Amino acid sequence: MDLSKISVQVRPRNPYEAVDLGFVMARQWLKPLLLLWLIPALPVICLSYALFFNQPLWSLLLIWWLKPLFESIQLRYISEKLFDDNARWQDTLKQTFNIALHQWFSKLVLQRLSLSRSLNMPVGELEQLHGQRRSQRLATLHRGAGSSGLWLTVVGNSLESLFIIAIFSLAWMFIPMEMDIDFDLDMLLSSPMLFPTITWAGFAAMALASPFYVCGGFMLYINRRTWLEAWDIELTFRQLSNDHLAKGSKAIGLVLAAFLTLSLTTAPQPAQAELSRDETQQMIFDILEGDEFHQMREDAGWRWKDTPTPEADEDMQSFWSKLGKWVVDFLEGTQFLGDISPYATMIISVLEVLMWGLVIAVFAYLIYRFRHLR
Repeated sequence: MDLSKISVQVRPRNPYEAVDLGFVMARQWLKPLLLLWLIPALPVICLSYALFFNQPLWSLLLIWWLKPLFESIQLRYISEKLFDDNARWQDTLKQTFNIALHQWFSKLVLQRLSLSRSLNMPVGELEQLHGQRRSQRLATLHRGAGSSGLWLTVVGNSLESLFIIAIFSLAWMFIPMEMDIDFDLDMLLSSPMLFPTITWAGFAAMALASPFYVCGGFMLYINRRTWLEAWDIELTFRQLSNDHLAKGSKAIGLVLAAFLTLSLTTAPQPAQAELSRDETQQMIFDILEGDEFHQMREDAGWRWKDTPTPEADEDMQSFWSKLGKWVVDFLEGTQFLGDISPYATMIISVLEVLMWGLVIAVFAYLIYRFRHLR
């Protein structure tokens, strides 16, 4: 993975901004992504429909369950396209069988009902992690993007439902007004075309929503790695280094050539440099996934919120500011906070009940007091 060839601007983003960037990628590459879903899925759809001809909803459920196999093909293509603009979807299609069946048990059994599946897929498909290392990696990624991945799944399922409703609404719009059809729910449910129509509408909905779901989850994954591994800083240093070399190449070209000639025997080989970089990356992963990095600590205490102005002076502080700081210092110097902390939640709940009771009592008194004004 060569970061210098990435086709998007690398910078830390808000998780939902990363999802939006994924949607932009899905619109940009919609045609190849749809083909990568439809070409392997259509034979399976036809076969399942033939097997469950009398119960087409079972066919829809089967394709829904097999969605991760088709989505992994799309994920492989966008991961290559992001770092190589010359990547062709036909080359990915040739590897369909191997990509779809890679870690198939995890896709269809262990992780199938995960609400953060779009964020989890790159860990198994691209990093090829499994077992304990996969769990540790997911814990690190979810710390900053887990909720966004969950909401992406919720929105994706909602979009599929809306697509199905939209298809029915479109069919209803094509009915001429002169026919004056009396819409009856019982008539609709008893129609023999209802469930086949829902099934094929569901197939179309899954095909249309899949590119956006996969690209959104993949960019969440890329954004989280950008935060953890500082990809933007690495690219900035590379650019600065390249600019410096370009500016100084004309002036010191002969000196560098002579120096490289003399030090040719001691220069590191490309394989050694690449090995060193891989070892560095592995050390970063080990640190991020280690127990020391996951330690969290909460400190409770009294703090005075001071908002000084540019012209403020310590001698000109107001009486209330000094009084507030004195109270904070007093509370920090005593065991008052530690003594009440075990009962703080209970005390706050009791005070809340009393306050609401007071409000209700005041309203009841006012209603009783002015009852004659009705």
